[in-house]
Amino acid sequence: MNRKQEAAKIWNERHVEQLRFIKLVLENRGYKHNIENEEEFNDTVGKIIFHDEHQDHICYLTDSCITFKNLDLCLTLDEFSLWLDS
Repeated sequence: MNRKQEAAKIWNERHVEQLRFIKLVLENRGYKHNIENEEEFNDTVGKIIFHDEHQDHICYLTDSCITFKNLDLCLTLDEFSLWLDS
């Protein structure tokens, strides 16, 4: 395996683990959710849709941050957990 393939494999594993973490955070807080591309890396984006009692939220996991669709909010994974609790 060359370096480029090895780097892609590592990035893919990291991406999948981050999506699993987000899924766990949402499940533990009782949110209904859908995570696209959870098991397979697709470019650099994982699409996350979750629902609270007021609205649907669409966001994307990009480079260890969660960016909301309307670009009004960009949070690290830790900040996302705290944001859900607020």
